[in-house]
Amino acid sequence: RYSIGHFEQCKKDGKIFGVFQFVIYNFGDTIYERLKDEESCKNKSVLNELKSLSDKYTQKGWFGIGKDKLIEESLWTLYTLQDGVSSISPHRGNGTVQFIESFLSLKGKSKEK
Repeated sequence: RYSIGHFEQCKKDGKIFGVFQFVIYNFGDTIYERLKDEESCKNKSVLNELKSLSDKYTQKGWFGIGKDKLIEESLWTLYTLQDGVSSISPHRGNGTVQFIESFLSLKGKSKEK
Protein backbone atom coordinates (compact mmCIF):
# COMPACT_ATOMS: atom_id res chain seq x y z
CA ARG A 1 0.00 0.00 0.00
CA TYR A 2 0.97 3.59 -0.57
CA SER A 3 -0.69 6.55 1.11
CA ILE A 4 -0.31 10.29 0.83
CA GLY A 5 -2.15 13.18 2.41
CA HIS A 6 -2.42 16.93 2.09
CA PHE A 7 -3.87 19.43 4.59
CA GLU A 8 -4.85 22.96 3.64
CA GLN A 9 -6.07 25.65 6.00
CA CYS A 10 -8.96 27.62 4.49
CA LYS A 11 -10.89 30.72 5.38
CA LYS A 12 -14.42 31.39 4.16
CA ASP A 13 -17.01 33.83 5.48
CA GLY A 14 -14.76 34.63 8.44
CA LYS A 15 -14.48 30.97 9.48
CA ILE A 16 -11.17 29.16 9.53
CA PHE A 17 -11.23 25.44 8.78
CA GLY A 18 -9.07 22.75 7.30
CA VAL A 19 -9.45 20.49 4.31
CA PHE A 20 -7.61 17.19 4.38
CA GLN A 21 -7.22 15.05 1.29
CA PHE A 22 -5.97 11.52 1.72
CA VAL A 23 -5.33 8.78 -0.82
CA ILE A 24 -4.59 5.13 -0.15
CA TYR A 25 -3.43 3.07 -3.09
CA ASN A 26 -3.14 -0.70 -2.96
CA PHE A 27 -0.70 -2.18 -5.45
CA GLY A 28 -1.94 -5.73 -4.77
CA ASP A 29 -4.97 -7.63 -5.95
CA THR A 30 -8.41 -6.09 -5.60
CA ILE A 31 -10.90 -7.65 -3.19
CA TYR A 32 -12.62 -9.26 -6.16
CA GLU A 33 -9.41 -10.63 -7.69
CA ARG A 34 -8.35 -12.21 -4.41
CA LEU A 35 -11.73 -13.88 -3.90
CA LYS A 36 -12.16 -14.97 -7.52
CA ASP A 37 -8.78 -16.76 -7.55
CA GLU A 38 -9.57 -20.17 -6.08
CA GLU A 39 -5.94 -20.62 -4.95
CA SER A 40 -5.88 -17.29 -3.06
CA CYS A 41 -9.32 -17.68 -1.53
CA LYS A 42 -9.00 -20.12 1.35
CA ASN A 43 -12.59 -19.57 2.47
CA LYS A 44 -14.45 -21.75 -0.04
CA SER A 45 -17.85 -21.21 1.57
CA VAL A 46 -17.62 -17.45 0.90
CA LEU A 47 -16.48 -18.13 -2.68
CA ASN A 48 -19.49 -20.41 -3.27
CA GLU A 49 -21.83 -17.86 -1.70
CA LEU A 50 -20.48 -15.09 -3.94
CA LYS A 51 -20.88 -17.22 -7.05
CA SER A 52 -24.45 -18.04 -6.05
CA LEU A 53 -25.20 -14.37 -5.39
CA SER A 54 -23.84 -13.40 -8.82
CA ASP A 55 -25.96 -16.07 -10.51
CA LYS A 56 -29.14 -14.85 -8.79
CA TYR A 57 -28.59 -11.25 -9.85
CA THR A 58 -27.67 -12.02 -13.44
CA GLN A 59 -30.31 -14.68 -14.09
CA LYS A 60 -33.24 -12.93 -12.44
CA GLY A 61 -32.26 -9.36 -13.31
CA TRP A 62 -32.99 -8.17 -9.76
CA PHE A 63 -33.16 -4.40 -9.21
CA GLY A 64 -33.06 -3.84 -12.96
CA ILE A 65 -29.65 -5.44 -13.31
CA GLY A 66 -29.59 -7.69 -16.35
CA LYS A 67 -26.91 -10.05 -17.57
CA ASP A 68 -25.35 -7.41 -19.78
CA LYS A 69 -25.34 -4.68 -17.12
CA LEU A 70 -24.10 -6.44 -14.01
CA ILE A 71 -20.51 -5.89 -13.14
CA GLU A 72 -19.68 -8.88 -11.00
CA GLU A 73 -16.69 -7.19 -9.42
CA SER A 74 -18.83 -4.35 -8.01
CA LEU A 75 -21.37 -6.77 -6.55
CA TRP A 76 -18.68 -8.92 -4.91
CA THR A 77 -16.89 -5.86 -3.48
CA LEU A 78 -20.13 -4.51 -2.02
CA TYR A 79 -20.94 -7.89 -0.48
CA THR A 80 -17.46 -8.31 1.01
CA LEU A 81 -17.70 -5.00 2.84
CA GLN A 82 -20.23 -6.69 5.12
CA ASP A 83 -18.92 -7.69 8.52
CA GLY A 84 -17.28 -11.12 8.66
CA VAL A 85 -16.79 -11.77 4.92
CA SER A 86 -13.20 -12.70 4.17
CA SER A 87 -11.07 -14.70 1.75
CA ILE A 88 -8.92 -15.83 4.70
CA SER A 89 -11.28 -17.42 7.20
CA PRO A 90 -14.73 -16.93 8.70
CA HIS A 91 -13.18 -15.16 11.73
CA ARG A 92 -11.96 -12.11 9.82
CA GLY A 93 -13.39 -9.74 7.29
CA ASN A 94 -14.13 -6.40 8.92
CA GLY A 95 -10.79 -4.63 8.53
CA THR A 96 -11.72 -2.50 5.52
CA VAL A 97 -14.93 -1.24 7.12
CA GLN A 98 -13.14 -0.48 10.41
CA PHE A 99 -10.42 1.32 8.45
CA ILE A 100 -13.00 3.54 6.72
CA GLU A 101 -14.92 4.16 9.97
CA SER A 102 -11.72 5.24 11.76
CA PHE A 103 -11.24 8.02 9.19
CA LEU A 104 -14.84 9.11 9.48
CA SER A 105 -14.49 9.34 13.27
CA LEU A 106 -11.52 11.74 12.95
CA LYS A 107 -14.00 14.55 12.47
CA GLY A 108 -14.83 14.28 16.13
CA LYS A 109 -18.01 15.52 17.68
CA SER A 110 -18.13 18.88 15.92
CA LYS A 111 -21.60 19.71 14.67
CA GLU A 112 -20.20 21.61 11.70
CA LYS A 113 -19.70 19.86 8.39
